[in-house]
Amino acid sequence: DVGGNAVGSEGLVRFGDHLTQFKQLTSLSLECSEAKIDSDGLSRWGDRLRMVEQLQSLRMNFGSNWIYPEGFVRLGFHLQSLVRLTDLSLNFSNNFLDTDAVVKFGEHLGNLTRLLTLALDV
Repeated sequence: DVGGNAVGSEGLVRFGDHLTQFKQLTSLSLECSEAKIDSDGLSRWGDRLRMVEQLQSLRMNFGSNWIYPEGFVRLGFHLQSLVRLTDLSLNFSNNFLDTDAVVKFGEHLGNLTRLLTLALDV
């Protein structure tokens, strides 16, 4: 839970790099609701996250961040590599996301063959 802190993108990316060491991690929940995380940082964090091989449940709240559509699309691209993911919950409720970005994000999620539960708040 880092809601209310100014978490820069580089910090988030480096945090994600360390997360990859948790080989048996099955559930991840992140609350970054008021942090300052730009799209490039979000994308690069997603790139690290895909290396968490056992991850089955992912919940992220980025409710009050300013995340550009390109970052959202690139996050989806990286999430498609989470082959064991069965439960995904993402909250981007106060972000600026355009229609094309949401469609492209969904296109990437189409590769999550094990996904059983999906909750999106955009």
